[in-house]
Amino acid sequence: MSSFWTALCRRRQDGKTVDLIKLSAKTGYYIACSSRKEAERVYTEANRLGFKIPFPLTFANLQAKQYLGTGIPGILLDNADLFLQRLYGEILKGISVTTTEK
Repeated sequence: MSSFWTALCRRRQDGKTVDLIKLSAKTGYYIACSSRKEAERVYTEANRLGFKIPFPLTFANLQAKQYLGTGIPGILLDNADLFLQRLYGEILKGISVTTTEK
């Protein structure tokens, strides 16, 4: 696993996406959103806040592995719970996440 990995766990509307926008602007990592509409919303929000980020990827881009061989340095998954719901549906009831922090 890469030495860089982060997870933002906070309530809805508590600035998680804005933090990903800032991280994307700093690192060049692409944000991945659950839909094209969300990708457009995130990109518009980044521009409104004055941050230059690459246009976000979508669930469909990731599912089709369209990012492979493109030189994308990293991916930041926005609202990972929505991705997991699209993959597994209502049957998924929980997840565990490993951090690199001690």
